[in-house]
Amino acid sequence: MECDCKQIISDKLLERFKEQHPGSTDHRLDLGGYALVFGDTLESVPYLPVTTEHTVTAKTGRKMTKKDSFNMLANYCPFCGMKVKKETA
Repeated sequence: MECDCKQIISDKLLERFKEQHPGSTDHRLDLGGYALVFGDTLESVPYLPVTTEHTVTAKTGRKMTKKDSFNMLANYCPFCGMKVKKETA
């Protein structure tokens, strides 16, 4: 990504976490929602986990719930709106 929002947000969240737990040590934070994408270059891209659910009727007449999940990659930073990849000519 072109911006450094992920690092800025992670630092702020970790600082707040430390303030909320002053008696603890070795504070760590992992800001999820970013995937490493292999292409021309290796880059970190924001993603949203999506889960869909629906009820289907089987041939026997029994109703079953089906769930599917996938990750939706973002083209823009969810914090500042900057485009994830620069346009190539």
